[in-house]
Amino acid sequence: MPQLSQFRIVEGMENEKYQDYGDLKSNDPLFLATKNAANISAIKEQIDQLSGIQTIIQDISGRVSLNAFNIEQFVQASKKNTEALQKSANANLNSN
Repeated sequence: MPQLSQFRIVEGMENEKYQDYGDLKSNDPLFLATKNAANISAIKEQIDQLSGIQTIIQDISGRVSLNAFNIEQFVQASKKNTEALQKSANANLNSN
């Protein structure tokens, strides 16, 4: 199971394809629209990569549920075995 420290944390939407606006003083709508379109495309690529993480999380969640079920079954079996051993030991002590 992966540790949380194994995941790369990206802050501030860092992306090689992201286009910085820099010291933009222009209010040219065509320039702004072009920059926005490029940046929206870069952000979409990052969001698309998250779908792979969703599959991993679902897999881990299923494994955790299965492990919890198996642990509960093991605990119940251990209790039954302990009770059976105690009864057997008590029966042997009482018969002597």
